Amino acid sequence: MRAADGRVLLDSCRIGRANRHCIEHLESAGNEQPLTTFNKLRLARRKRGVEASAIDTPGISPTDIASHNSRAALEILRRSGPKTRLELSTALQLTEPAIAGIMSRLSDAGFVTQRKREGAGRYVSTEYVLKPESAFSAGIKWTAKGGTALLLDLAGSIVALEPFEREDQACQAVEALLSVEDRAGRCRGLAVVLSPELPPEAAARLTLPHGLLVRMIEDTEAAVIAERLLGSGEHDGGIVVIIVGDSVQAGVLIGGKLYKGEHGRAGNIGAMRTGPDRVRLDEVLSFGQYTAFLAGTKGDASTAIGKWADMAAAHLKDAIIAMGGFLSPGLILIGGELPVEALDALIARVNTQTREFIASFSVPELARTHFPDGGAAEGAAFSVFLGDILPDVARMAPRTA
Repeated sequence: MRAADGRVLLDSCRIGRANRHCIEHLESAGNEQPLTTFNKLRLARRKRGVEASAIDTPGISPTDIASHNSRAALEILRRSGPKTRLELSTALQLTEPAIAGIMSRLSDAGFVTQRKREGAGRYVSTEYVLKPESAFSAGIKWTAKGGTALLLDLAGSIVALEPFEREDQACQAVEALLSVEDRAGRCRGLAVVLSPELPPEAAARLTLPHGLLVRMIEDTEAAVIAERLLGSGEHDGGIVVIIVGDSVQAGVLIGGKLYKGEHGRAGNIGAMRTGPDRVRLDEVLSFGQYTAFLAGTKGDASTAIGKWADMAAAHLKDAIIAMGGFLSPGLILIGGELPVEALDALIARVNTQTREFIASFSVPELARTHFPDGGAAEGAAFSVFLGDILPDVARMAPRTA
């Protein structure tokens, strides 16, 4: 087309047809490696001679849109179960032909299958179903006392779990996870959570099987991902997850985005001076301080835990009120290395003391994390999928539980 001044204008329809023809050409060219769901348009764009620098520039390309829609569709199937084309069209605000194209690509990649919906009435509808076994991801939570390696499927369910005690056993644990059937070939990568007392280079010493891609992730970020996508879901206002280990840290998810602060150190609540004696929270609430308190307290274990919970709650309450007042999250959770009976006693006392100090809806009641140890290993493993075949948590719209 031409403008009034004679300039040539691009025909978007013609470009769309060119993209489609290019993809069809690549798919029928007899490539040795089959094209995966999310690299078809990328390869087509390379075929047209687009430079990598142009691909990396800011903006939204057809490839970005196609990848986003495919990831969003998979997340809906993972979170909400089987859906028909009409239901997906409504959820994603896309036309049914567009949904058919997305489902066709996901089906070719092996991530979804289709079946007839039971009890659909006179007209039998076809619904699309996620195939959990089509992809796996591995996660490791590693502390000085040992660790846990686990494998998740695409639905977020734990497929296998292997504890280990020494560094040299970590690789063996991962090997055991992937040794069954063809899990290794379908594993998208491994994410490692290191406790603060371990050096960052510890993960680099892992000699992992099958050329597995490895990434590092903080325990608070992993815990937030686990709660947001596998546990409680996001409540209005966001989530704060407090993790008690050798120190006390908090992961913050506000407006669907992980918040780390200007210098990436947000959530270091263990450094806060709390309680009537104004001591650092780490000095009363860490796992080491908990065990030391119980060892030095006379009486049975239940009595000792109650005394510790009274003391610890008087300090944690200050941090809870501060986070509630400034962030007003919908949910504040706590987990980590403390035993369940200690967590429950602490939560009950914190909630009582908080309400005695301030009666405000901006400070929700403290609750235990969905996962017994805070979900670091689960969140680490699931983070491998994010931005790969599922939407990145930082780009997902907030939703209510």
